[in-house]
Amino acid sequence: MLIILSDNFCDHTVKFFILVHGVDVNLGGVRERRIRRDVNSKLQPMPVKPDNSPQYELGFLFQLLTISMSAFMYFGVDSVCLSMVIFGCAQLEIIKEKLLSIKSVSDKRADKSVDVNIIFKENYRILIECVVQHQAVVKFVKLLENTYHAHLFFQLSGSIGLICMTALRILVVDWRSVQFVSMVLYLSVMCSQLFVCCWSGHELTVISSELHTILYECCWYEQRARFKRALLFAMMRVSRPLEFRAGRYVPLSRQTFVTILRMSYSYFAVLKQTNSRNEILDN
Repeated sequence: MLIILSDNFCDHTVKFFILVHGVDVNLGGVRERRIRRDVNSKLQPMPVKPDNSPQYELGFLFQLLTISMSAFMYFGVDSVCLSMVIFGCAQLEIIKEKLLSIKSVSDKRADKSVDVNIIFKENYRILIECVVQHQAVVKFVKLLENTYHAHLFFQLSGSIGLICMTALRILVVDWRSVQFVSMVLYLSVMCSQLFVCCWSGHELTVISSELHTILYECCWYEQRARFKRALLFAMMRVSRPLEFRAGRYVPLSRQTFVTILRMSYSYFAVLKQTNSRNEILDN
C-alpha cells in the first residue's frame, strides 16, 4: 500500500521535531528558511518584552499558573486510577484476614458449654461472605480496566519513545546547562511514573494469587460437607489471579516495566549508532 505524504504534512512534522527535540534537519533552500522562521516565531514565550512592566510579570505568572494546573490535572488522572488499584489490593487483604479468622472446632468439642453447630454456621457464613466480596472485587477491577485501559496503553507505548528520545537528547546537550538538568529530571519522572503503574498492577496480581494458599491454610478439614464443597469451588475460582491490563492486552507488572526499559534502550542504541555514523560522515 503506497502512502503519499503532502508537503504540508512534512513541514508540520519537521516543525514538531525542531520544537520538541531540537533536531537539526537540513531541507535546503527557501523551504528550510521558511520553516525555521515559523519555528522561531513560535519559540517566543510571550508577546511582550521583559522591559515592559508589569505586562511581562503578569504574563509570566499566567503561564506558570496554567502549566502547573496542567501538570496537576495530568497527575490527577493517573493518581485516581492507581489509587483504585490499591483499593482493590486492600479489599483482597481484608478477604485474607477474614479467611484466617475461621475458627477451629477440634478444641471446642470437649467443652459442653459451647455449641459446635453455631461455630460451623459462623465459619460457613464467613466463607460465603469472602466469596461474595471477592466477586465484587473482580467486577470492580474489570470496570476499572474498561475505563482506563486505553489511557494506560497509550501511556505505556508513548513512554518507550519519550524515554528513548530524552536519553538521546541528554547525550547531545551540555551537562552544565539547565536543559541537561531538566532532561534528567524529566527522564526520572517518566521512569518513576511508569514504575508506579506497573508496581500497582503487580501487587494486585500477587495478592490475588495468595488467596488460593490462604484458603488451603484455613481449618477446612474440620468443617462440614457444605463448607468443603463451597471451599472447593472458591479455590477453583481464585486459582486464576487478577490482572490489570493496559489496552486489554499488556498486563501491568514488574516484568512489563523491565520490558519497556529494554525496548527503550534498544531503540536508543540504534539511534545513537545512527547519530554517530552521521557525525562521522559529516566530518
